[in-house]
Amino acid sequence: MDDFQKLIDEYTPDYTLFLEGTYGDHMLTEGGTVAIDKMFEGTELNNKTALDIGFGLGAAVFHLADKYHADVTGIELNPWMVEEATRRIPKHLTNRVRFVQYEKPPLLPFPDRSFDIVYSKGVLVHINDKAPLFKEIHRVLKPNGYLIIDDWLSPVKNQWSERIQRMCDLENLTLYAHTEEDYKNLLKNTGFKNIQMRNENIPYAQYDQDIVDRLNKPEIKKSFCEKFGELAWQQAVEGYQLIADAIRNDELLIRWFKAEG
Repeated sequence: MDDFQKLIDEYTPDYTLFLEGTYGDHMLTEGGTVAIDKMFEGTELNNKTALDIGFGLGAAVFHLADKYHADVTGIELNPWMVEEATRRIPKHLTNRVRFVQYEKPPLLPFPDRSFDIVYSKGVLVHINDKAPLFKEIHRVLKPNGYLIIDDWLSPVKNQWSERIQRMCDLENLTLYAHTEEDYKNLLKNTGFKNIQMRNENIPYAQYDQDIVDRLNKPEIKKSFCEKFGELAWQQAVEGYQLIADAIRNDELLIRWFKAEG
């Protein structure tokens, strides 16, 4: 429960809007819709039911509902995010999208076998003990449904590199360093099968470098500083350069997982 409370405390409305200013409209992780589409390559989405764990401001939910006609539910700890994302639902998606507050983690407020797909992008690194949540995800997946994850891992258990620790300090974030082996064992031990993993370091290094390059454009810098202040701009540039460099040097491992329920 401490991990979940930290997530609420750390993702204030101001910080959330700062991240959106960095990543783009509705986005709280890098790569935009390109990264979202890549995450679901080879997975049938049309007219499927999906659950987004940690939807942020709803970017992936809106994209999957709009492009693939999926019926998507998002669940999020932060009540402000639930309200804000709900306010932003496009009119043409009101019948395909809903946002729910995660009130009693790790228990998911859905019946058994509710979803074809459960996914999470760049969120689970905030949770140290993931097993109770993964058991709940397994429960709400339909038979032969899929769990799909993009997440941050470390080559060393319980230890981040100096670059990533500096980034955490800049943004006042608590992230937990788990390894590839941790993740594989976690999925296996919580009932998942046919576990696949893919190295996403090359595209994510570019996604983060693109953020730095964009923030350094004079017109973007001016707009960003007017909204958030020059110190926030400096911290954003430094932070995302640290991430890009850490990924390139394999200090930060971006891994995609797909597992069958």
